[in-house]
Amino acid sequence: MNQFNADHSLISPTAKLVAWWRSFSDIPYAKESSDLSHAYAAVKEMMAPHGIAPEQTLWGAPILEIRYKSLFREIKNSGIKQVLECASGISLRGLAMTTDPTIRYIETDLPGITQEKMRIVETITGKPANDVRPNLIFAEANVLDVTDLDKAAAYLDPKKPVAIIHEGLFHYFSRKEKIAATRNIKSLLKKFGGAWINPDFEFQSTISDWTQISADSKKVLSAIAEATGRAMLSEAFENEHEFKDFLKSEGLQCERILQFSAGMQISTAKATSVPEAMLDALRKSLVLWKITLIP
Repeated sequence: MNQFNADHSLISPTAKLVAWWRSFSDIPYAKESSDLSHAYAAVKEMMAPHGIAPEQTLWGAPILEIRYKSLFREIKNSGIKQVLECASGISLRGLAMTTDPTIRYIETDLPGITQEKMRIVETITGKPANDVRPNLIFAEANVLDVTDLDKAAAYLDPKKPVAIIHEGLFHYFSRKEKIAATRNIKSLLKKFGGAWINPDFEFQSTISDWTQISADSKKVLSAIAEATGRAMLSEAFENEHEFKDFLKSEGLQCERILQFSAGMQISTAKATSVPEAMLDALRKSLVLWKITLIP
């Protein structure tokens, strides 16, 4: 069994920030993924130049927990039994979902990241990643390359619909990249049918909303921008109307779904002491988009 070594990791500091936030939750494999990727150390290093301790960022933990759980829920609610996840990072959602043998799950990311994630999975399970379950496949793919996506989709049953998902990906894309990725994903929907489910289409107004979450939020966003070389949401759509017009021009339509639902437990709330007023705001504002072809 190969032990994962994070000393020369290709996994981005922002992906490790997400992993560390999730480690405070009851999400399956979140703690193991965070520990094995040395997430806390990476977050500490990323935030230090901005004068922020990792613990000052924990307002992000419930956002990530709600987002993860809402995607899990909507895949289940859709009734779709095939999932292709783009830029899956180290969330290990596929490992969690494929305990259901009726689900076929393809986890994709860039080559180096995929290899590192597979080593994490091997360390957790004691098996080669692609041998853990017959219904779980790890594949290398860039959502901006339609050939990559087609290769990953070759593992799917062409007679069944697919749920294409991602989270925290389009936030960093330029408008040109958003258009390219949308068209690549649409090509899969045309082949398989199904739905594109994601929380990634936020609007310019969201930036001001986020900066009011915490006194340290502007510094955290600056640290993320420095780590990625891109300002989060800098090329977001202006508003929902512009977003829907864009989808329509591409032959797509969307359903707006609140991420929080009755009965959802926010386990990070107690662990991180996030104020109830903030949790209430998140329950009302966080949104998923279920995007399908216009008939």
